[in-house]
Amino acid sequence: VVCAGCGVGADAVAADAVAVVAGGVESGAVIRGGRNAAGSRAGGAGDAGRRRSRVQSRHVGDCELPRHRRQESGEHVAGDELVGRTDACDWPAAAQRIAVIGAFGRPSLELLASIQPDLVIDVDLADQEIGKKITALGIQRKTFACKTPDDIPAVLKKLGLVTGHKREADSLALSISNGLAKFKNKADAETNKNTVYLEIWNDPFWTGGQGSYTSALIAYAGGENIGDVVKKEYFEISQEWIINKNPDVIACMYMAKTSSASEDVLNRPGWNTINAVKNHRVYDRFDNNLFLRPGPRVLEGIEQLYKTIHTEKKQGL
Repeated sequence: VVCAGCGVGADAVAADAVAVVAGGVESGAVIRGGRNAAGSRAGGAGDAGRRRSRVQSRHVGDCELPRHRRQESGEHVAGDELVGRTDACDWPAAAQRIAVIGAFGRPSLELLASIQPDLVIDVDLADQEIGKKITALGIQRKTFACKTPDDIPAVLKKLGLVTGHKREADSLALSISNGLAKFKNKADAETNKNTVYLEIWNDPFWTGGQGSYTSALIAYAGGENIGDVVKKEYFEISQEWIINKNPDVIACMYMAKTSSASEDVLNRPGWNTINAVKNHRVYDRFDNNLFLRPGPRVLEGIEQLYKTIHTEKKQGL
């Protein structure tokens, strides 16, 4: 399997400006030697027992999904069959030992032809003509849309089918589905929810709107995304707009160039009237891959957001 560029995460933001979640889970995947949906080995009948399916991933999140290892049981989904990735696929650490076949959403056709994977996985490509050229090479290609947390279990199950790891994939998918249900039940029971401003970038200011992956994470964590008033996945905003929305919590999804991102927010002129600033509920130093890449670590991201949203005041202030 080869990961070739699926866009969920910082890329969807970058597609509109730099599309993080819409532009792809960030990688792509190439697979070698799995089973198809009917249960037969990928490839011809003659080599069914001789070689592994080769899969190439082209989406960062897609790369994480097949290689994810369940720490409690040691199970993993198609990790051994992943033979290619984009330069944006960097988790888990073992993925970095896999050959790079191109940039995010832009796989090298020459490299794909040289390794001849059985399957290329992507979520979105920078140029759809690339997909046609991959097919013309005689390489099977599958696109797995993964734009919300609810999509993740279903995508895992599909990956399990195409790679011959149905049991492991179904188990992981069930674990994630159960975790999402628990968070949803807690969120539904809450009243007077804290409003949240997720600052994805600060120059210019970007946040997630209604229907975005980050908005769904905030909802699961029991918060109310101030960006939900806009029907766009990701969009640029003004300081005045943020001040007027007066969020209770601000979470910065980037690293500042000099001081910390939270200190920058606390010291911005005119922001002292915002509840989050007045109450020192401004947070940074997140692993933004947990919030911008749909994948098997989704519950970790929601848990971090839950703790952030429900912390009354930043410690030490």
